[in-house]
Amino acid sequence: MAARAFTPNVEQSAALSSTARRLLVRAKAGNGKTSLLIEHALRNPDDQILYVTFGKANKDDAAARFPSNVTTKTSHGLSWEVGGQFKKTGKQGDLYPSQLAKAYSIPMAFARHLLDTLHNYMVSADADILPVHVPSMLQGDDRPKMVEWAEHVWTDLLRLRQWSRGCGETQAERAEFLDTTPLRMPHDGYLKLWSLGNPDLSYRYNQILLDEYQDTNPVFAAVILRQTCPVRLAGDEFQAIFGFRGAYSTFDPAQFDEVVSLSESHRFGPGIANLATMLLREFAGEQVPVRSSRDDLATQFVVDRTRPYAVIGRTNAKLFASAVSLLGSQRLYFVGGIDEYPFDKLVEVHHLRAGTGVRLRDPLISAFSSFQQLEQYANDTDDKEVHALISVAKQYGDQVPMLVDQVKAACVSKIEDATVVLTTAHRCKGFEFPQVVLLGDFINLITDAGLPLSLDTPELRQELHLLYVALTRTMHSIELNEQILAVIRYCETMGLTGEVVPSAFNTTEQAGGLSQVLSREQEGEGFASLNGVGARATIAEVVGADASLLFEDDDVQSRIELAILRQGALTAPAIANAIGGPVAQIADLVASMVRQGRLSGGLFIGCPAITERLVFDLQLEVA
Repeated sequence: MAARAFTPNVEQSAALSSTARRLLVRAKAGNGKTSLLIEHALRNPDDQILYVTFGKANKDDAAARFPSNVTTKTSHGLSWEVGGQFKKTGKQGDLYPSQLAKAYSIPMAFARHLLDTLHNYMVSADADILPVHVPSMLQGDDRPKMVEWAEHVWTDLLRLRQWSRGCGETQAERAEFLDTTPLRMPHDGYLKLWSLGNPDLSYRYNQILLDEYQDTNPVFAAVILRQTCPVRLAGDEFQAIFGFRGAYSTFDPAQFDEVVSLSESHRFGPGIANLATMLLREFAGEQVPVRSSRDDLATQFVVDRTRPYAVIGRTNAKLFASAVSLLGSQRLYFVGGIDEYPFDKLVEVHHLRAGTGVRLRDPLISAFSSFQQLEQYANDTDDKEVHALISVAKQYGDQVPMLVDQVKAACVSKIEDATVVLTTAHRCKGFEFPQVVLLGDFINLITDAGLPLSLDTPELRQELHLLYVALTRTMHSIELNEQILAVIRYCETMGLTGEVVPSAFNTTEQAGGLSQVLSREQEGEGFASLNGVGARATIAEVVGADASLLFEDDDVQSRIELAILRQGALTAPAIANAIGGPVAQIADLVASMVRQGRLSGGLFIGCPAITERLVFDLQLEVA
């Protein structure tokens, strides 16, 4: 039985007292929405309740917290009554392009497009495979052709179950097919098949609670909305970051009898709340602010690296670079476990590139006989993960296997034993950390022209969500990245800050350096000094199409060190003249290197462009 340590605020009380058959709870980050659902279950002890959440880890955590009248499941767990049929034949598992290529003697690029078409169908609410499921990069006659291929493969996937009378083939034919086919029924495949049977959950449960509703794809959303028992959904649409699973704004508030908003966060203070409000207001048009219930909790915009902290990045590639930079000095922990990150794939890409003759095991990489073929496949399919692996393999060359081994050796098995926790923004959702360093590989929301990026596609809107998720993981201290700093500079220039951002820096104390405490009358001045409040500034990085630039700043840092050593360049203009690049970006990067301990701040006393970026968080060495 879960403990009753829950005192609802006004917004939560409104949700708890609702009698709506369909209730949607729109919660911001850190609002305790799962605790709210637990309290609802405790108040309804006579009901048999189904609680559904995304991911086995979340489900297991909920099972330990909910009372005994609640059954906790994932969507795939609910559909295992169908999935188990494929498990019995040994044919349930991940489906790869290489398997499709082998089964049907088709090129790898075509197989990848075919797999994408099948995936898009599986996560959709559609009963049939349609042209809309075909990847957009295929046009003209290729689209109906791809639909025909996908229909044929889907029929074969359904044959991966045990033979039964009336299935349309003999038992011997089915046995031969199962023995020879490389195909596997993926998790989303049996979930789709289960949904097509119109499952009725209402006869087993009095009500259904769906947590993290923003992660729900259309196929499961349709199942939920077909139920006749009361349903309560809780989530944060601005934490919708699993678009690759088809989870793009799946639920419409108009589908619900009542909508309740939870805006008050218990995780962080007003500083983070106001920055989050600024992001959502300026780029998503969100009118409900993120509020903090912790007015007493000052936000520190510098991270004390003598204490444990978390590093959050957008890409696995940048996270690997960060792990390499920490070797020999920190105990590392990767959220989800290091085996869930594609570092072994990186080693295999290296072996393919170097032609070492090592036997490759990865189902995708092993399908290519040369590195050039892998590159061509990445270009033909716009496979961003493969692009990133190729870029990192080129960046580190023959050091890749050794570095991966060293990173693994530096890892501890328990998060509480780590001095540095590393995670991508996708994996950090649901976590909170006392201190957070944001890496600079998120999308640039401010363009080179100094204007806000138009987030006119679902994919771009999810990039905003990733930045919002990463920002709201911290409890006390955060080192901002260039992407957020650029947004703040834009808002300041355009006079869009209003009462939102300046108040974030009231009573903000900087660890390990000077303190700056702002009164209400000083709020405007406080916002203007944001760049000096321990915020980490790095050179803007390009994400996506040119993944090779993910490590460009590391190369620039080395060139800065050489310019100082060989030419005695100790000002931002002198360094910029020596290595090239805008003076402002060079000053940002030098300040970042000082904070990292890579350079001494005392070297740059004669350069205001650098010292003004440090004055609020560093005790400069004065000769």
